[in-house]
Amino acid sequence: MATTRTANTIETDVPLHESFDDRLGSINQETWGVDFSTPGEVHLAGNSGMKEPGIGNSSGHGYGTYTVNAMLSGRSNGSAIILWPGDNKYPGQEMNLAELTPDYTGNQYSTVHWVNEAGQNVNIITRFSGVESNVFHDYTLVWEPGQITFKVDGVVQGIVTEHVPVDFDNGGMNNTIGFLNNQPNTSMTVRQVDYTPLGITTAPVAAGTGAAVDWEALAAQAKANFAATGHWFYDMPGTTPAHVDPAPATPVIVPPVATTPVVVPPVATPGTSAPATPAAPVDWTALAAEATANFEATGHWFYTSPTAPAAPPATTPVTATPVTPTPVTTAPATGAPAAAHVDWDALAAQATANFNATGHWFYDAPGTTHAATPAAPATAPAQPAAAPVDWYALAAQATANFEATGHWFI
Repeated sequence: MATTRTANTIETDVPLHESFDDRLGSINQETWGVDFSTPGEVHLAGNSGMKEPGIGNSSGHGYGTYTVNAMLSGRSNGSAIILWPGDNKYPGQEMNLAELTPDYTGNQYSTVHWVNEAGQNVNIITRFSGVESNVFHDYTLVWEPGQITFKVDGVVQGIVTEHVPVDFDNGGMNNTIGFLNNQPNTSMTVRQVDYTPLGITTAPVAAGTGAAVDWEALAAQAKANFAATGHWFYDMPGTTPAHVDPAPATPVIVPPVATTPVVVPPVATPGTSAPATPAAPVDWTALAAEATANFEATGHWFYTSPTAPAAPPATTPVTATPVTPTPVTTAPATGAPAAAHVDWDALAAQATANFNATGHWFYDAPGTTHAATPAAPATAPAQPAAAPVDWYALAAQATANFEATGHWFI
């Protein structure tokens, strides 16, 4: 009986990449008889296996694309690339990306397993065409609501639309990734494993179509990607239909949420009691473009911090030119102060301490007065202007704000 395809309403899964450079990693936590001696691959022969831990319905991964680079060797059954039930119970909802047939031909096939009304294991077999054993292949399984697609080296080998399990996010159970060899005359070598969540299947429409983009969904996706990879990025809206393998995500800056224009505070001029002319509202779009250009040129995210000009009137717009910030080594000249070198380690330590104390990530802007220190009089020399912004710190702050208020802002 075919399962009705429905869209994801929530996504808790995060991407996975395993290249077996060492024994550490989620797939290596339950192993027996596996050869780890060669960096960059694992070898299974005889009675051996490895998989992710499974303790319940939420264990492992749900809808998405699973790709394994592996070589199955032998001419009879014994080796298998497995998506095992998250609750670690057999029989159950099992999906196998590849197995060797038992007819001594060396042919391969994939399976979808389920439990019938009598409690027995039942499966659907998809036989591969033109896939040789003893050769490395990219085996791919795309798990979607109501459909499972099997591919080898990018070629579709079969599509299953019956008895397709439902993942945990949609009320069912996830599956864990595993590898098994249980015969003396077969073996398997695995070099790489990748998993990409299906994500929100009702994807935002691409720019230029006139439809609104769901920035909250993109922000949630960027947060999950950062938790898995250490990088903030999201898939561009509309580029990945639900039934197509996702393209590699290109790191981009998460667009800032529209807020009231920020005005740079006035800076006191040395030797006077009156503050300098306040700066005009900052053009955040120009600064974001500058930060992107600087990253592409240097590998670092930064922009030239906008400061109040010494002579031009307050209505002069702030402009930004991509430059590499240089620490100040001599006293700044009279007028608008130059940007001083910032001790980012100290700021990081401060942000950590603030989080431990309050549950929020924040730090005092470089050059400002700490909460416990009395404010300096207006006649004091001006403090240095803010140094280039640490986008990762701001991203962490925006995430904390979202978790506390439900809105993305810094």
